[in-house]
Amino acid sequence: MPVARKEVVRMKRMVPVLAPELYAVMECTKDELTRQLEKLERTVRRIRIPAK
Repeated sequence: MPVARKEVVRMKRMVPVLAPELYAVMECTKDELTRQLEKLERTVRRIRIPAK
């Protein structure tokens, strides 16, 4: 099933927002990892809700 164009545009908008956090996740140590992933999850949730 093809992804709706609107969905693709929304995903592209999300990338610059998430990229710095993803890099932070990759660079952090194991004990920081959980905290960073939770932060990332919250960010994704915050983006996803108003976009609907």
